[in-house]
Amino acid sequence: MTDEGDSWTAHRATLNPTFARRHLNELVDLMIEPIESVTSAIEEQTPFDMHETMVKATLRVVANALFSQDFGPRWRA
Repeated sequence: MTDEGDSWTAHRATLNPTFARRHLNELVDLMIEPIESVTSAIEEQTPFDMHETMVKATLRVVANALFSQDFGPRWRA
């Protein structure tokens, strides 16, 4: 996050293939189920805590995208 200059260029070149369209499309597929799960939970509760809901959604998406695993109930926001 604080990388600059030649070091940033070298690291960016290493990471660049990760952000290719084909990889991003795969990540989107991994994001759909956790997002649908969180949004369906929102529909069941009124009112709801937006911050807690967004934290849960973010953690589930990240876990699914990085580890292909949904840690869902194990996390408490």
